[in-house]
Amino acid sequence: MRPWWGSFLNWLNSSQGWIFYALVSVFIVSILVNLVAYARVLRERGAERMGLGRLLAVVGGIITLIAVTLLPWESYTPFSCPDCGGSWAGFGIEPSLPAISALVIGLLWFTFFGIPKKVAAMLGFAWGGLALLVAILALARISADAAASNPSGVYTIEYGVYVAIAGPIVLIVGSALAYVSAKQTVPPEPIPPDLVVPPIP
Repeated sequence: MRPWWGSFLNWLNSSQGWIFYALVSVFIVSILVNLVAYARVLRERGAERMGLGRLLAVVGGIITLIAVTLLPWESYTPFSCPDCGGSWAGFGIEPSLPAISALVIGLLWFTFFGIPKKVAAMLGFAWGGLALLVAILALARISADAAASNPSGVYTIEYGVYVAIAGPIVLIVGSALAYVSAKQTVPPEPIPPDLVVPPIP
């Protein structure tokens, strides 16, 4: 297990661990409130349902968040005690700062989901690109760990890293489609009154 990850788990199980769960709860509540408000605005305006592009972006974003925070990316099994090994998620892979950045950006993207479509699409595209780069670099790092000869144990690539690659791809594709759709639905600019030609009697 990575040194900082073990320290984080110890802190999480301490009396101060509630701080982390409180922050996560605030993000989750804000995301749900934002999504409900966004759906209500669409209903009041009589707008169409969420387009395919934005729907794909949301699905890809959810997959990315789940892969980074919950799914195992790498596991370690010591030869001396096969049952004493462990696994860790994306932000437990060193260097951890890029994965944590991708997690924070993703939470912010969902929190401010009701921003204009073009802005949300560009942010989603940037977030997906960062998350995809993090997953690919992590896969290379884990592959090197698994291929290296370690006398004390063996590292294994887990399925979470592959899910973390698929999620950002769906997010990027959905964001691109949402951007194109938003660009096509932009209303034309009104013609200034002084340029309007009066009708001929």
